[in-house]
Amino acid sequence: MNTTSSASPLNPPGNASFDIRRRYGKPSHFNSVNAPSNAVHVENVLFRHPGYPDTHNILFSLSALDGPGGVHHETARIACALLANSRWDGFLSTTRDGPATLEGPEDALTQPSYYFRLPDSVDERYPIVPDFASFRFPHDNLPPSWLHPSLVIPKATTHQPREGGFANIALARDISCRLTNHSLGTESAHLIPQTEFSWFADNAMFRYALWGDCVTTDDPRNAVLLRSDIQTLFNAQRFVLVPKKGAWVSHVLYGSPNDEMATLYHNVELQPLKEVAVEFLLARFAWAVVTNLLQDPILLGFSFGEAIGCRRPAPSAATAPGRFLGHSVTAVFARCTFILPGPLVRNLLVMRTQTLTQTVREMSGDRYLAEFGPRSTSGLRSRSKSPRKRIRNSSALGDDDQVEGSEDEAWEEESRGRPLKR
Repeated sequence: MNTTSSASPLNPPGNASFDIRRRYGKPSHFNSVNAPSNAVHVENVLFRHPGYPDTHNILFSLSALDGPGGVHHETARIACALLANSRWDGFLSTTRDGPATLEGPEDALTQPSYYFRLPDSVDERYPIVPDFASFRFPHDNLPPSWLHPSLVIPKATTHQPREGGFANIALARDISCRLTNHSLGTESAHLIPQTEFSWFADNAMFRYALWGDCVTTDDPRNAVLLRSDIQTLFNAQRFVLVPKKGAWVSHVLYGSPNDEMATLYHNVELQPLKEVAVEFLLARFAWAVVTNLLQDPILLGFSFGEAIGCRRPAPSAATAPGRFLGHSVTAVFARCTFILPGPLVRNLLVMRTQTLTQTVREMSGDRYLAEFGPRSTSGLRSRSKSPRKRIRNSSALGDDDQVEGSEDEAWEEESRGRPLKR
């Protein structure tokens, strides 16, 4: 009698074996970039307004992640131009009254600070856009560097009906994350956020939408597919999508050259973009510049958790002597000193709510924080406040805020049909 068991799917002949793969190492990009030596490297490059003292004129700073410790010239210049109401003719100089810097548009700016100058500005106190609601999109006037033929994004060749759904169409179009090329765990990321619908409508951004007959941010041309963790970083404004050297790339706004954010994602060329509007990419850049660089969320009184949408209550500055919401004052103010609290008056280009037109207004730092800072310590002020609503808060007004009459009084006179006193 044969007692040898016969082979079966559950009992295969011989020894079946498999290998355990090694654990992942430190995340890296196959084009590794060596951090510049400390001898020549500046960590941040400051961009200043020439019309104010150096103690109060830093519009924003960018981490020196390009080249041998610098910032891409054209990216920085366009960021400054957006704050100056889309002044593409502006230039950067290392002194407040000297010649334009010699670096080309695709070179890296390696000096510690630069002034953004306008060629026709007499006293150099040109107005700055103080919040995203006051920013007017430059229709038919995009930066020339964003219109290079190599940057043209092709349109879809087939009809994409709305019934297919915004997210489904973006997924079918892009297939994988436009930054990492991963296809698992992806989501459709808005360029102009849903929270900025009022701005989207007031600026007639439907002109660039695929479904222009309906005013909505849920449009395929206003979206790119990103891996879910990358989308979180994108919404936290850790990076933006900009053109460099004829390609669309990711630009990390702040962080150390050795940070994972910079080593993995800075200056990475995007996967090919399709059916995405360049106008929405520029609007996204403007949104990040105004709401993250100029309006530093921590400076305005939000904790870091609130700044990325966690809605954590921020501790009172009074409970942490010498600290500002858990961060050192010098560390926070290093990114922007243009809106420091105090009596210094700045020229700001604000939106008049009833007419949706811009007007230059003189405003102190105290008044700025009263109007654009947090309304309470229980959560974030809405980033998409209705342009029809006027915030009335005079608690932080100083004597120097009463310039040419109260803005509230001016709007009230206008609403009654009387001419404004200017």
